[in-house]
Amino acid sequence: MLASASPNPPRAADQPLPIESLTGRAIAAWMIALGGLLAAIAWEGDRSRIRLGTYMVVTLVSLQAIALARFGGELDSSSVEAIIYVASLASLGLTAAWGWRISIG
Repeated sequence: MLASASPNPPRAADQPLPIESLTGRAIAAWMIALGGLLAAIAWEGDRSRIRLGTYMVVTLVSLQAIALARFGGELDSSSVEAIIYVASLASLGLTAAWGWRISIG
């Protein structure tokens, strides 16, 4: 995702889904913000405050799952990028669910 934020983003043919350059940069900005949020949560180590940060992660994973359900036919599922995308989405969802669970106590 960081590559999409660079002045010379990867070619559209290298992406698992066909996206525009501006869309790729917007997604990269959200991923950077999400990474900052998760880093801040990990740095604080306060389990009672984790729940507020997991709402964004759960929402992001849910919206990505809806997009995959709706436009999954356009995804080149044989590419390495698509496999990494789905695997990272699944691990992010599981991590968010675990963080939400431990924040309850």
